[in-house]
Amino acid sequence: MKQTSAFVISEFTNPSGETAYRVAGTLVDWFGYSALFLIGTGVFPVAALIVWRCYLRRPAASNNSE
Repeated sequence: MKQTSAFVISEFTNPSGETAYRVAGTLVDWFGYSALFLIGTGVFPVAALIVWRCYLRRPAASNNSE
């Protein structure tokens, strides 16, 4: 079998989805939906900050057409 990036992604999708489903279900059972909303509002800005910082650290492309 040829292992491509699509194969690898599809192999990790089911276990990660199942894990997220179980964690979310447990949180909802214990705390209700408000816990998921609070976690989501905290996680997404942190992820955006990480992506933004990584983007700024990338060296600018040089345009040496002289």
